[in-house]
Amino acid sequence: LPIFDGRLRIVLDRYVPYSVYRVMIGSSWLIALAALTRSGVRIEESLEKLARPASPWLKTRLVACLAGIRSGLDIGDALLKTNYQFPDMEIINDLGTYSRYRNFDIALDRLGNEWIKKSIEAIRTRMRVIFFICLVIVGLLTLLMATGILDMQQQISVAAQGISH
Repeated sequence: LPIFDGRLRIVLDRYVPYSVYRVMIGSSWLIALAALTRSGVRIEESLEKLARPASPWLKTRLVACLAGIRSGLDIGDALLKTNYQFPDMEIINDLGTYSRYRNFDIALDRLGNEWIKKSIEAIRTRMRVIFFICLVIVGLLTLLMATGILDMQQQISVAAQGISH
């Protein structure tokens, strides 16, 4: 998941398991960004520091955001311009709003913590759906196996009756 990138990945990031990965990495990134800005590091510098050790998938998104910031956009607009929908459209909109306030670092920290709580619930919901789908698939496979075994048993008994006559 951290290596696969490109146009197809942008589409796949909307669906499980890619969406779960995007939420997890997005949450971690948001908290790290909040910590850096709270300690007095500028947004541009924070993004550079976070991009250095990042996976190829995350680095692509952060470098695109950095390009927007360097062209004069705030972080919300820069993330929106990338068209990656990273970390999430709701967060992008909130970042655009909060970046205009004086206490952006505090707002960023709150936003990160709130989003983690929402993300955990969203992941739980998605995992319930996946669990249900897997349960149905296992049930169908079990039914298919039982049908196959009964069919084989019937064929064996027909063959055995043919031999005895």
